[in-house]
Amino acid sequence: MIHSVIDIGSNSIRLSVYKIKKADVVNLFNDKIMAGLGAHISKGQLTEKGIQRLIEALKHHKGIVDNFDVIEGVSVFATASLRNVSNYTEIIERVGSETGYSIELLTEKEEALYSFMGATHSHEARRGVLTDIGGGSTEIVYFKKKKISFLSSANIGSLNLYHKFVERLIPTKTERKKMEKYINKKLDKLDLPKKDEEILCIVGGTGRAALKLYNEIYEKDSQNRVMESEKLCLLLDRFEEMKIRDIMNELLEIKPERIHTLVPGMIILNQVRLRCRTPWILVSETGVREGYIYYNFTRRVK
Repeated sequence: MIHSVIDIGSNSIRLSVYKIKKADVVNLFNDKIMAGLGAHISKGQLTEKGIQRLIEALKHHKGIVDNFDVIEGVSVFATASLRNVSNYTEIIERVGSETGYSIELLTEKEEALYSFMGATHSHEARRGVLTDIGGGSTEIVYFKKKKISFLSSANIGSLNLYHKFVERLIPTKTERKKMEKYINKKLDKLDLPKKDEEILCIVGGTGRAALKLYNEIYEKDSQNRVMESEKLCLLLDRFEEMKIRDIMNELLEIKPERIHTLVPGMIILNQVRLRCRTPWILVSETGVREGYIYYNFTRRVK
């Protein structure tokens, strides 16, 4: 069967189309809109402008899906983008009325579970920590023998940190310190296991963008998917020594749509890797959308 998934995040809204044959899942097509819903939250609610951006993005994706007769079904889910706003019921009703799509609101545990399932299908690590750093939340999963041993989530993300702490476009040294203090307060509340781990696996756009920057700066092969933890920290330190314009030019070449969120996302990643004391960071090619498919479709045929 051919099935599509629309993932409503705080930073981007993504459409992915998959071919599912028994337990095998193949990604056929992807489309992305940088809607930045996290920037349209006021007094705990998604604003009218934010709701309109969401509806427009879903109509765009619906137009693509409707042009492919082979697509048999569409699943639409939201994470912290709607989970953390108080008017999510109204939003879901309006989306249903104007697009015909029914939005499934994932819990923190479901999001973490799907990210874990998606990532563990694309790498061989049997023990370690997985993190999914989104625009509005960060999920953390400890696993052993490819089974979850600890799972939690914090409402810190690359986009909400940017809006909370960064005055201009790139965080200053002082803003970075404030972010690190804030992140650690949030992580303290999770009561994470205190032990060294073999590897930290990251899923999502922050990880992919950080890896692209890492490979470019350290002259690695473009297919490399592993970062040395200490070198990630050195990248952040390097930004503090550069002029703002030079940082902007560098990020624009690497990932222009993440120029404002990449550094906050990397700061979160660095604090997570310090907690799990791992020497290596593995960037997964698959994540929450693939995990959603594995959990809800391939398990039915086993």
